[in-house]
Amino acid sequence: MDTAIEHFMWGFQPHFRIGQEVHAKAIFRLLDERFDPEVFLVGVLAENRADCHIACVEPENDFWILSEAFDGVIEAAKLLPATYPESRVLHSHPRVQNSETERLRRRAIHETICKTIAEHRTKPERMLYFASFPVKRDAYLVSTVLGLQEDIVNSHPHLHIDRAQIHEYRSFKSAVSLIDAAITEFLTDAASELGRPDAGEGFGSSRSPAELLRSAGARFTMDCAYKADRDLDLIGCWQRLFDACNDLASLKYEQVAGSGRLIVARREHPALRPAITFGRPVSVHNPRGARKLLELASRGLALHINAGLIFGLVELSEYAADQEDLFEVNVLDHHRWELVHAGHTLMQVRSGQPQLPARPFDAAKLRTDLTRVFAGLPPSDGDRLVALVEAAVTEKHGTMLVVIEDAAQEAQRLASQATVIEPCSVTPELIKHVTPIDGAVLVGPDCVCYAIGVILDGLAAPDGNPARGARFNSALRYVGAHESPCLVIVVSEDGGVDLIPDLKPTVRRSEIERVIGELQVIASEPKIRRRSFSDLVDWIEGHAFYLLPEHCGKVNELIHVIDARLAQEDPSGFQIVRNDFTPTPGFDPALYYAAE
Repeated sequence: MDTAIEHFMWGFQPHFRIGQEVHAKAIFRLLDERFDPEVFLVGVLAENRADCHIACVEPENDFWILSEAFDGVIEAAKLLPATYPESRVLHSHPRVQNSETERLRRRAIHETICKTIAEHRTKPERMLYFASFPVKRDAYLVSTVLGLQEDIVNSHPHLHIDRAQIHEYRSFKSAVSLIDAAITEFLTDAASELGRPDAGEGFGSSRSPAELLRSAGARFTMDCAYKADRDLDLIGCWQRLFDACNDLASLKYEQVAGSGRLIVARREHPALRPAITFGRPVSVHNPRGARKLLELASRGLALHINAGLIFGLVELSEYAADQEDLFEVNVLDHHRWELVHAGHTLMQVRSGQPQLPARPFDAAKLRTDLTRVFAGLPPSDGDRLVALVEAAVTEKHGTMLVVIEDAAQEAQRLASQATVIEPCSVTPELIKHVTPIDGAVLVGPDCVCYAIGVILDGLAAPDGNPARGARFNSALRYVGAHESPCLVIVVSEDGGVDLIPDLKPTVRRSEIERVIGELQVIASEPKIRRRSFSDLVDWIEGHAFYLLPEHCGKVNELIHVIDARLAQEDPSGFQIVRNDFTPTPGFDPALYYAAE
């Protein structure tokens, strides 16, 4: 890392950015492991200083947007405050008025920074960027910018109304999803860290990723509750509804875990038909009282609540989903609940920790994986197997479907721990009748079933995960112990689907060799392009699974050479200690290398 920073804001700006990027990756990969967040800093000069750049971007070199792109931000932002409704509100106290004027000025700068990023000609495709509110850091107003993959963000259910009105002259940003709330929490944290005198001397954030996501869950629940009922008597209740739902799901009634449905809406919502109305509403924040009433909501009717009170039992009729003013809280089991809008699960909570609902079953991936595992599989058989899984996903219980080439022999081998049946072609209608019992359904690639209720065997798997439950881990053990082509589909009770083995996408061998060639070019140049080198190493780390022994040897050699040159160029800079790349045991190029 260069000790001399040309576009200088403060001495620890690279350390701060790297720490925030590491923190962002830990947070958003808890939500969806496919996320690969990008973080950079934008600073605009807030003082009349001739010895400073007008704008600064960190990182300043080898990056897709340069500091000069933001030179016009301050000037362009000057006209915006007058267009805000809040500017028409005058405050009698001068200090309050000055504070509001400065807030609107920074809001204008924030919006101009976001607009500059969104419209820049070299902005990476399919990336969404979000900026924190600018914070004064020495001579600059600095925003932390977070980039996320657009397709991943949009692959999860979300609302559409992203602002909530407080009154005629003021509104606030309302989270449309758990991801959106996590973005706000991350950027708010980054702004807070940026305001510390020692920003960048530490690393990351004072809050753990899990703690930040709990705050995001509370924020998202609060915003939904505010949309549902904006009665000012609920001040203080909106923020506490997340905790109230956790308390409700944590309590048992007569030693039985709770389950039931709550509808969050204003008292006179037109989509609700009252069945029983309580003479005196019960507080949502009285956990034991609320838990007792939940027993009434487990037989068809729902408890009608707002963020503060339980009004009675209701039925839901026609709801105009585009209004986004009615939500459901489903208590599923002990310490488990979910937030739902118009039939779409927006957030699931387990033991107080929010998470995104399982991604929808990816039929296209299963079709592709089947053809890779079972060479020569007819498309019609692939379609039939996909139809079986689609039927199993709709059931309320979990199950396993084992597809194996020598299914007849396996059924006989496992006969003592299975119900062997006369071979028959299994259909989506039939699969619903054979999955309710424990154990797996054993079929061949041609959809012929040989056994049901199969208890799988196998050796302990090194990649086992005790948090994933018995089905997932038994499937891992079974697949790991068999050389015969085999694919296990694990359907969890919440509708999530795991494929074992979960084949990674194919890559072209030429693409790996192209990246190694670029690394070789950097090693031969007079001055190392640090950012390009870092990006290439990141790419190789992300594709390490696909490296053959000869790739590993060449990559390790080039990285050692470049790291040694960096140490010579900047003896006092950071030196990154890297582990050598090693081939993946059992890697099969025939499965993972795409045709050129």
